Amino acid sequence: MFLFRRLAQHDAQAVISLFAQLTQKPIAFDVVACMQDPNLHAFVLLEDGVIVAFGAIVFYRTPTKGKVATIEDIIVDQSKRGTGLGKEIVSRLVALARQEQICLIHLTSNPTRLAARKLYESLGFVLKDTGVFQKVL
Repeated sequence: MFLFRRLAQHDAQAVISLFAQLTQKPIAFDVVACMQDPNLHAFVLLEDGVIVAFGAIVFYRTPTKGKVATIEDIIVDQSKRGTGLGKEIVSRLVALARQEQICLIHLTSNPTRLAARKLYESLGFVLKDTGVFQKVL
């Protein structure tokens, strides 16, 4: 049985462990800042009391699109990949966006993450050739 709930302060170490499975390097994860940001909605999925997945969605407004969102950091524990948990957490984030009357959801995925990209396409996300630019400050 799975439990989907909002991120809690005591989840920090378990979520950092999930991130380590993807990045293979330490990350800075400020669970308190995530919880205090009114535009950031972070969730965990638990199985038998153990966190097995994480995902977040950020709501914001743009001048031309109105209310939009970005899904960030979908992570499923390596031992649970391929079991539908990624679909579950993304579907719940999309449902939350619908509740908030979001008109567009952005999502990025590394081209090497073939299974994740296939999942996103199966959920109706369309790969766009827009060329994402970044500047690290």
